[in-house]
Amino acid sequence: MARKTSLEPQVFNRLTFVSDPEVSPDGQAVVFVVTRPKRDKKNKEYTANLWLWRDGRSRALTHRTGRCGSPRWSPDGRQLAFTYGTQKRVSLELLPVEGGEARALYAFEKKKRLGSFEGLTWHPSGRQLLFASRTKEVKEGDSDVKVVDRLLYKLNDLGFFHDRWRHLYSLGLRARQPKQVTEGAFDITGFDISPDGREVAFGANMAPDADYTFVKDLYVVPTKGGEPRRITEGKGPIGPVRWSPTGERIAFLGHDLRRRLATNQGVWAVELDGETRNLTEAFDRSVGNALNSDSRAHGVELSLLWRPDGEGLTFGATDRGSCHLYRVNLDGVVEPLTQGDMSLEGYSFSSDHEVLAYAAMTATTLADIFLRDKGKDRCLTRFNDRLLARLRLGQPQKFRFDASDGHPVEGWFLRGGRGRRAGVLEIHGGPRTTYGHAFSLEFHLLAAHGFHVLYTNPRGSQGYGEDFSAWIVGDYGNRDYQDLMEAVDYAVDRGWVDPERVGVTGGSYGGLMTNWIVTQTDRFAAAVTQRSISNWQSFFGTSDIGYNFGEEEMEALPWDDPAKFAEKSPITHVTNVTTPLLIIHSEQDLRCPMEQAEQFYVALKRLRKEVELARFPDESHELSRSGQPRHRIERLERILGWMEGHIRA
Repeated sequence: MARKTSLEPQVFNRLTFVSDPEVSPDGQAVVFVVTRPKRDKKNKEYTANLWLWRDGRSRALTHRTGRCGSPRWSPDGRQLAFTYGTQKRVSLELLPVEGGEARALYAFEKKKRLGSFEGLTWHPSGRQLLFASRTKEVKEGDSDVKVVDRLLYKLNDLGFFHDRWRHLYSLGLRARQPKQVTEGAFDITGFDISPDGREVAFGANMAPDADYTFVKDLYVVPTKGGEPRRITEGKGPIGPVRWSPTGERIAFLGHDLRRRLATNQGVWAVELDGETRNLTEAFDRSVGNALNSDSRAHGVELSLLWRPDGEGLTFGATDRGSCHLYRVNLDGVVEPLTQGDMSLEGYSFSSDHEVLAYAAMTATTLADIFLRDKGKDRCLTRFNDRLLARLRLGQPQKFRFDASDGHPVEGWFLRGGRGRRAGVLEIHGGPRTTYGHAFSLEFHLLAAHGFHVLYTNPRGSQGYGEDFSAWIVGDYGNRDYQDLMEAVDYAVDRGWVDPERVGVTGGSYGGLMTNWIVTQTDRFAAAVTQRSISNWQSFFGTSDIGYNFGEEEMEALPWDDPAKFAEKSPITHVTNVTTPLLIIHSEQDLRCPMEQAEQFYVALKRLRKEVELARFPDESHELSRSGQPRHRIERLERILGWMEGHIRA
């Protein structure tokens, strides 16, 4: 039996992240992406390569030092299109599956031309590929001054796009240059090609004031280019778009903003004659994976796929602490296709939908690839099994308690070392994300070092229905704060943790709530706030989404109700802080800008409170999820060190 080893932050470099399962059209093979930290002296990058499962075994298809991604089977199953990125360029490549070298079809040189290959999709003919990109030629001598005249001009982890729009392009397999299909001063969202290959459907808002609203419409344009025609009267955002196999309908993910941003995202179907229906109206869950994990290669984007007969679609959705695959028919009847305590991380079907490939993780296992054939599921990959078997990983215990208003609240308790009752309360981001059956290295690390970890889904979380998610709109720091404090009370009452030895941490919304908590109570022995909000008013004007997210969540504009923005800002109550606080923030964070951390730090330092600021250079809001390996490791080291330094054993 293998000897158990202790879990340290450096174990991150030994993890393997498996993602993007794409089953071949005939169901006989699965291609997927294997991502690993590049274990060199710099420890700043990752490698990502394509692997192929066939005939009971897996093998690497590529052996690149950069990052391969977005594998897509050609309609005849003979070739794979994929993207490949290095520090200097990103290319679109074609690989013969039966043997041979990949060849680059087109590349964006990062110094000369800005662009990407988003939503990579084959034309039904197999003779061309379509993708979306914010493309711009960069000429020597161009001014580096950013002249901005629109409201939405930057996004976290993407940067500034004030001088370019996201449009649709097609690239023939023998063409030298991509052809631009859509043109104009607007951005497209999701897109898909009609079954006959003649038209493309996409989401967009072409109005001059598009940046002031979340509303988009569905448009159709000839694949060769031309004037788009609008086929919906938009009520809200539009995400992924899927044309039905029969060509009669177009489906998309979106919502109608009836509960502002807390509205459930649903599966909508549009008849080409104009009728639009929300097929998941009666399914009180939001479509998509909202589960938190710090152990992925990238964010989770689940497909929306039609059944071959066009009579229904498959989608992923978060229910309590799990994310599963579901099917909905045209009458709105929803049924689950997977079950158990798990997080669906990606999926695809063979052409006839008889074979399903999917990626899934649990609270104690990283994502692996699974195959369902003839009603039986089997695991195809086990990259992390040997490593995880040697680590001291506990099994989280689910609990549920009735909050003071009688509403049930769900959470998990991960036991640390025996006899030590120090604990850490973890708070998720969003606020409309969810904790549950997904792997968290941070949680297991804290538990391995003796801390009992408490994580829960307070009001505002997804997975418990639209009312639960919308509960805190306009009233952050009230019912959600009570749920969190009552969760700690529940753990104390059961003897799980010593009330004098509990810390608190969280990121994004969780960072906001950590800031709020230390200004409202002195019950915590230590706190770590990450990528947080401290001042709602300055967040409104400096965040990439502040101008709309701030209004939607506060139900006000800062100049109309400055008192509310001030009252809900932790910095207003900063003189109350007595808890030792570590502030972790990324210098390139455009979602919760660096100034949010700086304001809180300077105020606390000026008040001579115990505070420390850790600034991570060259990182965005995604530090814990896709940051440089060395920085992800140091982040864990600093969280653990702060808790160990301030909470008695």
